[in-house]
Amino acid sequence: MRSPRPLTALVFSAGVLVAVATGCGSDDDTAASTTSTEAAPTTTAADTTTTADDTTTTTTEPSGSTTTTDDVTTTTEVAAGPTLEEIKGASIPALCLHPPTTLVDGEDTTLAPNQGVFELLDALPSGEPAYVEGVPSDAGALTVIVARCNAGGVSWPNAVLFFSSGGTYYGGTFLQAPTAEDEAPATGSWEGAWDRVGGTGPGRDNVSTLALDGDAVVLTTTVGLADDGACCPSGEATVRLRPAGGLIEVDDITRTDPGA
Repeated sequence: MRSPRPLTALVFSAGVLVAVATGCGSDDDTAASTTSTEAAPTTTAADTTTTADDTTTTTTEPSGSTTTTDDVTTTTEVAAGPTLEEIKGASIPALCLHPPTTLVDGEDTTLAPNQGVFELLDALPSGEPAYVEGVPSDAGALTVIVARCNAGGVSWPNAVLFFSSGGTYYGGTFLQAPTAEDEAPATGSWEGAWDRVGGTGPGRDNVSTLALDGDAVVLTTTVGLADDGACCPSGEATVRLRPAGGLIEVDDITRTDPGA
């Protein structure tokens, strides 16, 4: 009888077949078996690939390979702009023939009754708020609000005023020029803007709706037409405004009245 054959093992690196041959027998009997197995997986640190949209993590577990893809959602919070309370105490330049002042609860309290009025509106004739927040600009997010003002006597068109962080005055317009300065000329995008739609300009106390549409402010206003008296505008239009470098430019004026 022969002594048992020695154990013979061939071991290769991980991931390569391991062949094991064992045998035990006599002169009359020889048994051999060969077993091929995949090497036990090795757990490694996860390989991570990051793109702008996804994070892919591949982890090799002892039992095999598992690939998990998690969609990464990035939420960017857009600043809302100054609050209404900040604006109600803002300092404003000379407007409506009034000197510069600091508002008190949204009003110019320095004016005598015969000097007219300046006040920020809380609501529009539609009942909607008279302001919108989060208007993008080169100065960060702005808040836009409609104001009522006059120098005594008849009403003026509404002022549409823009304020930046902390309630700092950014700019404004009476829907006739890029600034709200007294007798400001219709320059830039405002030059000929009303003529092109057959209008003479906005009516008095004119803004009825106000909204944010992307990076533009969209409002509805009454419009004076060629045969209208100053008191009684018969037209209507949607106006798109965009702040740019401290000026308020007009992107578009679209008449919406039946005669358009």
